[in-house]
Amino acid sequence: MATNNYRICFRKIAQHGGFTLVEVLVSLAILSFGLLGLAMLQLEGTKNNTDAYFRTQASLLAYDIMDRIRANATYAQTGGYNIPDDTAAASALTTYTTCKTSTCQCDTLTSCQAQDVKNYDIGKWYETLGVLSPDQNKSTITWNAATLQYTIVIRWTERAVRKSREWVVQL
Repeated sequence: MATNNYRICFRKIAQHGGFTLVEVLVSLAILSFGLLGLAMLQLEGTKNNTDAYFRTQASLLAYDIMDRIRANATYAQTGGYNIPDDTAAASALTTYTTCKTSTCQCDTLTSCQAQDVKNYDIGKWYETLGVLSPDQNKSTITWNAATLQYTIVIRWTERAVRKSREWVVQL
């Protein structure tokens, strides 16, 4: 009799069968779509974080050059920090590179002329800007003598789209 009970119990379990293959495939598809959605969410968050990083760096660099201009205000009021185009920017970088290896190193405690300080400030700024944007020469600093203002325009690329932002410093 004990053998009979075993057969009956086994038949009842075999009739229910548990999950079917279709149910397993459907649950795997739902799980896959959910994980794909999470991956896309992570990717979009990373892109937005990178964009925010570039904007933050641009702001920090703009405030850096503003502070440098204000620190050399007497020379700046003559329009000395005017870098209106990429040709002037390339020239400033060349002057800075030459100056960096000669006697006008204004990053030490030696006394510097206002022109040397300007060369150092502009060159150092463009050098740092090169980390943010490979074509840093597209960023400009323009002088308006009538209003005693410098307009700083920084350009960079986010996700293959050219971006720029403008700051104004009043002397």
